[in-house]
Amino acid sequence: MTADRIQTLVRTLEVLSKLEPFERDAVLEALSAGPCVPVECFTPEHTPLESIVRYLVRTRGMSLRDVTVLCNRSRSIVLNALRNADRKGDGTVGSSSPYRVPLSVLADKRLAPGEAVIAHLRDHYQLSFATIARALSRDPRNVLRVY
Repeated sequence: MTADRIQTLVRTLEVLSKLEPFERDAVLEALSAGPCVPVECFTPEHTPLESIVRYLVRTRGMSLRDVTVLCNRSRSIVLNALRNADRKGDGTVGSSSPYRVPLSVLADKRLAPGEAVIAHLRDHYQLSFATIARALSRDPRNVLRVY
């Protein structure tokens, strides 16, 4: 997004906020986070990266090239994650949740995708490990160990 488009969007938000009151900072924060995946896409049968890749390719219809750029992973890693996710099947989708994970948390390759997701949920939303485990359909002890 160019700087002009962002400025236009900010001005539009300011006009809309006069018509309908809302938290302007929350909207701007959500826009700056970039593309996000809902926490519901994480299934117990799949690894976090498999869940993210499967959601982006199968549900959102993104190309593998776009997914590699967004996830900051090589094409072979993304392709293997998709292949493994397809091999494991659909899996059970978690319950509806208001939490979203921006793909920018995957940019730091020092953290595994699961670690990055758990750290984001813990730091950004201040969730307990039990709540994170329920949202990600994981065992709370594993969530605590990964963090």
